[in-house]
Amino acid sequence: MYSRVVYFILVFTFFYACKQKNETVQPEPELIQKETVEEVEQVIVTATEAVEEDLTGLSFLFSLEGKYPTQQNVFQQETMVNRLKAIDGLNYENLLTFWNTETPIEIQDDVVHMSGCKQHDCPSNAYDFFYDKKTDNINVYYFRNNSLRIFSEKGRLELPGLFKDEIEIKKSNARIGNIEDNTSVYQIMDGKRTKEEIAKVKGFLINDLIKKDLEQLDPEQRNFTYTSFDLNGDGSKEYLIGLQNNYYCGTGGCTYFITTDKGKLINSFTVSRAPFYVLESKTNGWHDLVVYSGSANRLIQFNGKSYPSNPSTLKDVGELDDYLAEILSNSDKSNTFNF
Repeated sequence: MYSRVVYFILVFTFFYACKQKNETVQPEPELIQKETVEEVEQVIVTATEAVEEDLTGLSFLFSLEGKYPTQQNVFQQETMVNRLKAIDGLNYENLLTFWNTETPIEIQDDVVHMSGCKQHDCPSNAYDFFYDKKTDNINVYYFRNNSLRIFSEKGRLELPGLFKDEIEIKKSNARIGNIEDNTSVYQIMDGKRTKEEIAKVKGFLINDLIKKDLEQLDPEQRNFTYTSFDLNGDGSKEYLIGLQNNYYCGTGGCTYFITTDKGKLINSFTVSRAPFYVLESKTNGWHDLVVYSGSANRLIQFNGKSYPSNPSTLKDVGELDDYLAEILSNSDKSNTFNF
């Protein structure tokens, strides 16, 4: 009898244990719902961040800290190439040519920095590249001998402390900002054009430069392009304004004006085609220019009062290997405005 009781107890215990094993503990419905929502929200946030980074095309730079730009083919990346070529005045080919000796990529406060210069001769051609993730803005500092040009997409960046200190040291070494050094030039080339500046240049055209032609212009002929550059080193920029329509353009080229910062006419050019190139050399205190005219690149030099108005008759300088800046770049498609 005793053995039977023990037997039934063992059998009952076995079946009860099996039943418990097959039963799963189900979480509370509210807990499942909460965890599922949180997971979905996290996926959405992650996807959104990825899309936002992809829109800039330069997020890859932040994974390259400590590495060398050319070894990572940074300047062959499509978005990088397109954005650098579109910056007004920046000579992209020159940057590639003289980016020989370089420093590793640095990152501070969401700003990427890298630099490169001409091998064995850094003072003659040196570049500092900055990219600010927060504003999606590129700045390129170009040191050439005793001059500095700052080229930008959307205006000048406020550099983080360490990067700012590096630039100040380089400026000091190049004697930039030393008023006793007549060869010292410090110039900012901002790709960003403000509404106020665009309106000012429109005023130059309407109130003076083409005032007599206004009534004859159709709506589609009322467009222009412009940029600015300090051509004579006096601290005030001159404006180069181009009229790109069939009223002012012919088979030989178009009409361009150079004015002071106040709109006073310095020069007009005919039969010319953008871009214009600013050379390091100067004549009578003004930078020499090169422009395509008469099927060739022509050297334009200041005669003491103005530049020659018809470049097609001037010296053919052939292909340009070296120049200070390219202005009114054909690659800058955003630089066309109406009046």
